[in-house]
Amino acid sequence: TTSSRNSWGNGVGTATSFSPVSRPDRSVVTYPCSRPLYNWRKQYGGMKADDATEFTELENENALLEKLLAEAELEKADLKEIAKRKF
Repeated sequence: TTSSRNSWGNGVGTATSFSPVSRPDRSVVTYPCSRPLYNWRKQYGGMKADDATEFTELENENALLEKLLAEAELEKADLKEIAKRKF
């Protein structure tokens, strides 16, 4: 019956409901919904929600500090360039 079928047209709960889907625009075969979960588990592992939130905040702070350091290094290089010139 159609009520026991999911959006892929396969029977609900069968092994074929998670069969690979090939995309016509790419030559890559993907599995529906499994990749985002795998990526999340790979990044956050066995962390609790509070740990994952703190980890994300630390990543954002680290990105900001790296940007500030890069700007400081550029400014330092500019000052060295100006110091080399003769007036």
